[in-house]
Amino acid sequence: GLQNKNWIARPYGGTARASWLSAGKLARRAGLGVSIGTAGLDQWMRDSGRADLSTSERVGRAADRATVAGGSAWIGATVGSRIGGAIGTAIEPGAGTVVGGVVGGIVGGVAGSGVGNYLADHSVDQVGHLAQDISDGVSSAAHGVVDAAGAAKGTVSHAIDKINPF
Repeated sequence: GLQNKNWIARPYGGTARASWLSAGKLARRAGLGVSIGTAGLDQWMRDSGRADLSTSERVGRAADRATVAGGSAWIGATVGSRIGGAIGTAIEPGAGTVVGGVVGGIVGGVAGSGVGNYLADHSVDQVGHLAQDISDGVSSAAHGVVDAAGAAKGTVSHAIDKINPF
């Protein structure tokens, strides 16, 4: 708590301040996870009814949206909260800092999300196709390895049969 209207902290109040600092860090990390998770889920749900997309394409598209839109929202919220906090501090130190930080974070997050979604709208198809191409390449390589192993097994088996006197 505070001693007076001049915003002077009471002695031995460090534990309470440290708790709020820890809570703020946790909320920031949780916000990042929620932002990225909801952006990816949004794209997954958009693509759920599309029979023309493979699972690899859907995963690639969801990952793109999560990274671009979710990351942009988080960056916007982080920058907005710092700018809002600075403006709030200039107007009314203490309470203004908190209110400015919250309002700035919301405004920045919305703006960042909008920019990120715009960018994701223009990149999601290319990333989906790239994910499918990578999946096809890995699948083709795996089939090649399986075929080579089968051929090697047949060759070794044939060689053993030739030298086996029984």
